[in-house]
Amino acid sequence: MATMRRRRSGVQVLVRGAVGFLLIGWLGACGSESSGSGDGFYGNSDPWPVLYWTNSNSASEFEWTLTAAVADRGVIAPMNGLANCDAGGGFAKLSDTVSGAQAAFGAAGIPLEVWMRPRNYGSPPQFSSAIGLAQQAEAALSEFQGCAGNGVSVKGFLCVHEDTDIGPAGVNCDSLQTAFSGGGVTLPSGGAAAFGVLGAPGKMNTPDVTVAGGELYECPADPDFCYFEPPTCPTDGASYGRAMAAWLNANADKAPASGTATPFFGGSSAGCPLDHNALPAAVKAFRETATPAILSNLAGLGLWS
Repeated sequence: MATMRRRRSGVQVLVRGAVGFLLIGWLGACGSESSGSGDGFYGNSDPWPVLYWTNSNSASEFEWTLTAAVADRGVIAPMNGLANCDAGGGFAKLSDTVSGAQAAFGAAGIPLEVWMRPRNYGSPPQFSSAIGLAQQAEAALSEFQGCAGNGVSVKGFLCVHEDTDIGPAGVNCDSLQTAFSGGGVTLPSGGAAAFGVLGAPGKMNTPDVTVAGGELYECPADPDFCYFEPPTCPTDGASYGRAMAAWLNANADKAPASGTATPFFGGSSAGCPLDHNALPAAVKAFRETATPAILSNLAGLGLWS
C-alpha cells in the first residue's frame, strides 16, 4: 500500500503494498478463538476463522455480499480521508463506512471488530514527531473512535508497512510497534490497544509480518504481482476462488508455510476484480480447491475494496 493514491484501473491503493498483516495484532485481537494454525478449518466447506477488510479511496464502502458461511468473525480497518471526521480524497465519512460494514456483517450474523488505520494524505498526519508516539497514538485512537460513530469501540491500530506518509522521519511501523508493545498504548475505552502491520504483496511466506498476505487479484495489470495466469481473469466467483487456490497449490515458493498467511480478494478496482455478489461462491470454491497443506497455513481471508 505504498501510498493511498487513487488507482489507475486497479488497486494502486493497495497494490504494491497492501496485503498481508499483522505483527502482533490484527489476528491477535480476534484470533484467540481462531488461531492461524489451521485448527479453525474443520472441513473444506467451513467458514473462514476471520475475514479482514480494508478500504481504498476508489471504493471506500463495504459492498461485499456476506453470508454466515463466509466467516466466523470479521475485522475491518477503514481509513478516514481527512481530519475532523470529514470525507475526502475518495473516502466516505468514517461513520458511514463503519455503519455500512456493521450492517453487512450483522445481517450475516458475523461478529465484527473495528480497528483504525491512520491517514496518510489530505490532512496533517496524525503523528508530528518520533517522540511520544504512545501518547500521539492514544490521541489518534480517540479521534478515530469519535469519528467512527456512536457505540463503536475501537480495538486496535493497523499500520501499513510501506506507508511512509503517516508522520516525519522516525515514525513508521517499527517505531510504532515499539510504542504499542507491552500495553504501551491505551484504548479510549480502556485496556491495551492491539497493533498490527499490513505488509506488501507477495509477503505470504516472509517472516517480517506475522500474518502475511498476498494480492491474489492484481492481474493482468501488474504481472510482477500476478497470482493468476495472464491475460485472462476469472469471470465468476467459483472460477475466481478455484484459480486463486490452484495458483497457491502450484507455487510452493510463494505459498504460506507458517500458519499466518492471509490471501486477499480484490474488489471492482482490482486488476482481476471479483464481483461483490460472488464472494460466497469464491470463498467456497477456494476452500474446496486448496490442498490441506495450503489451508492448514492460512490465518484467514482478506478483502480489499
